Amino acid sequence: MLITCPKCETKARIATSWAITKETHEAYCQCQNLSCGVIFVTYTSVHRIIEPDGVSNEARSQASLKK
Repeated sequence: MLITCPKCETKARIATSWAITKETHEAYCQCQNLSCGVIFVTYTSVHRIIEPDGVSNEARSQASLKK
């Protein structure tokens, strides 16, 4: 995923991130443009699953136990 600086619109890097919930993460990002250098926070989260894998959690658990 490409993160862009909200100020100068150049590339930014994720400096650190952590899970807030199972579906949501917070990340501190830093602009790579040396004359800008803005540090900002982003949130990413799962909005919806478009293509489920069709495997139930129970079947997945049983398959992992057989390994």
